[in-house]
Amino acid sequence: MDCGFKLDSSIVPISHDRYGIPGASRLPHLLNTPSGQIFEVPAATVELAKGKVLPIGGGGYLRLLPYRYCAAGIRRVNENDRTPACIYFHPWELDPDISPLPMGVIGRWRTYSGLSGMQRKIERLLGEFEFSTMSVAYPYQPGQAASDFVPAISVRTACAD
Repeated sequence: MDCGFKLDSSIVPISHDRYGIPGASRLPHLLNTPSGQIFEVPAATVELAKGKVLPIGGGGYLRLLPYRYCAAGIRRVNENDRTPACIYFHPWELDPDISPLPMGVIGRWRTYSGLSGMQRKIERLLGEFEFSTMSVAYPYQPGQAASDFVPAISVRTACAD
């Protein structure tokens, strides 16, 4: 807020050994911070039976998991949660010839596996879903109640910024 940000997508509401906030809301919501409120749009996840939450598309999950898993997850978020799915990727993930950095076996696998098919997955997603920027999908204004907020785009949309 100090820098003028209205939206954030830093929360990944999953359990993971390197990041994640298990139990955090999976759906867009207002988040109170020391600097004021910000509208949080978590990375897309699906909730399975008994509250198990799984990531569906972004970074390594988009690279490593089958396209059908990610696409089905986006459809599930759109249809069941009635909200756009926040999908992301890193620019370097579209460079299959990236020079590898020195790291261990697990780090190499997490970072470089799936790079060769990433562009094809992105192209398929762009063909199957409508994408927009976060600010268009969520035209949140500070002071607006979260319960009054309705996404500006159809639910057959995945957000990208």
